[in-house]
Parts: sequence; C-alpha cells; structure tokens
Amino acid sequence: ILVHCVREFADRAGREVQTITAWEQNKIIPAPTVTDEMGRRWYSEGHMNFVAGLVEKFRSTGGRNLDEFKELVWKEWKRVKGDVVRVS
Repeated sequence: ILVHCVREFADRAGREVQTITAWEQNKIIPAPTVTDEMGRRWYSEGHMNFVAGLVEKFRSTGGRNLDEFKELVWKEWKRVKGDVVRVS
C-alpha cells in the first residue's frame, strides 16, 4: 500500500497540517492508515481522497459548522465501512 505523510494529506485536503492533526485528535476524521514506531502518521491514497472529497463537498454546500462536517464524515465512513482507506 502506498502511503503519504501528513503534509501531503493536508495539501490534498486544502488544509494546514495543524488542522488535520486537530481533526484527528478530536475524532472529526478517521485515524491515519498507519502510524509508525516514531509516531509519524501515514495515509493511503484512498484515505486522502475520501477526506479531501468530503472537505470539498462540505465547502461547496456552504458548510461551516465543524459538528456538521464530523457528522458527514462518519456517515460516509459508515457507508463505505472504512474500505476506502485500504485502497491505494
């Protein structure tokens, strides 16, 4: 599986690294695909595309409320059952 660092993920989602980190810590988005022994977070192509797509979808509908974004993310995550993360 091809994985990418948090900087690449943040760039793909159009957000800052600190935002991605805060979203993970607050369980707004799913945990990274892999965390290595040094604590670095790595993301599959599918994981990045999943979150970036939802960021764009939320933004295009005028969404601004973080709780609504979290609800959208987990509703979609349940629908795909997390399989998207395992796809490179």
